[in-house]
Amino acid sequence: MIACLTACDEKQGSITQQPEQDEALLATSIQSGGRAVESLVVDEERPRLGTRLAPPQVQDPLLDGIEQRHARQASPGSSPLGFRDMPPLSTERVRVRSYECDVYGHLNNANYVRFMRLADEAHPPVGDLVRNHVQYLRPVGPGDEVTITVEQSAADPGYERRTYVLESGGAVATTGWAEFAAAPQHDRGTPIDPAPPPPPGTFSITRPVEWRDVAMNGRVGVAALAALAEDAGIRVAAAHGWPMTRSAGEGFAIVLRTMEAEIGAPAGLDDDLRIDTFVSHPRRSMITRHYLVCRVRDGTRVCRFRSLYVWADLETNRPIRVPERFLADFGPNFAS
Repeated sequence: MIACLTACDEKQGSITQQPEQDEALLATSIQSGGRAVESLVVDEERPRLGTRLAPPQVQDPLLDGIEQRHARQASPGSSPLGFRDMPPLSTERVRVRSYECDVYGHLNNANYVRFMRLADEAHPPVGDLVRNHVQYLRPVGPGDEVTITVEQSAADPGYERRTYVLESGGAVATTGWAEFAAAPQHDRGTPIDPAPPPPPGTFSITRPVEWRDVAMNGRVGVAALAALAEDAGIRVAAAHGWPMTRSAGEGFAIVLRTMEAEIGAPAGLDDDLRIDTFVSHPRRSMITRHYLVCRVRDGTRVCRFRSLYVWADLETNRPIRVPERFLADFGPNFAS
């Protein structure tokens, strides 16, 4: 399970929940980022593990706008998002493999980031990745073909911003952008919103960097860091009495809508990483979770994630109010 929803209010809230949100906008969230809405409890009333649920039929103004701009392309080679009427940097097609999916039968969240980096290989960026934003709109699963379109939406000497559209079955599945800089002084981007001060109940796990986490440049990539954050998110829920089996047993799932990442110092094979996580900005159906990944040896920040999660009913595929008992159990983990 791995930040802010563009069309929603981002004012900081207390543990008391905020007023009603636009249900039509939120409903799309429950199918996002490889997190199918299905039960971990095997019974006759709910789908079994491995069953892929049909996405709910809802209207999402943000998604509709993307699809409408895509339909109005001036030419087959023009930008899917309509930023510029010129050919994209690259277009890659990949087929989703079963081992890239989670127990829900959907592509794991971190693998969407891997697909973006794969599409970058045709035209390597000007420097290192400094920020990455991913918005999960529709799920894809084993056997689905995904087309990744990359375009350059901004560029300065030593700096570049790219936009990504991942499509499958004629529909936009995921959108995102990334910023790259040859050196810190070339970074022209805007840092992601700062996290509030960590609460006393901040949850932490420590993990060694594994061989599988390290890319050809000897560093832990953002996809591997996202997977570590996902693990911390699952563990913090269990530590507060809400393992995934309990959530499913009570009829709801927690799914990812958006993820923002800001990259710091590199980490490699000799490093241990500490992942600190806490929550903030509770609203009717959504909560923002923060992840701070640091090197244990010197405390230097490696990456910061800001992720938005949505609560969804397993039976109806609709957003629901975050249960009061869940909020109460997570009280110490909330930033004030």
